[in-house]
Amino acid sequence: MVGSVAILYLIFTGQVGWQAFIWPFALPTLLGNITGGTLIFALISHAQIRNDMSEAAKAKQRKTAKQKKQ
Repeated sequence: MVGSVAILYLIFTGQVGWQAFIWPFALPTLLGNITGGTLIFALISHAQIRNDMSEAAKAKQRKTAKQKKQ
């Protein structure tokens, strides 16, 4: 956030051009946020589904064990 404010201040005061904002700052930041956000979302989704899948597997094992007893 501080970096964004600083670079925008420099742009609006005319000390640097928009190109200095776009390439060395905005695009790498955008790509990092997309990559990091995707990774975190994937990890959280995997953790939720893994828990659900393990519960389903346990239920299936219980059902199979019950059927074998009969």
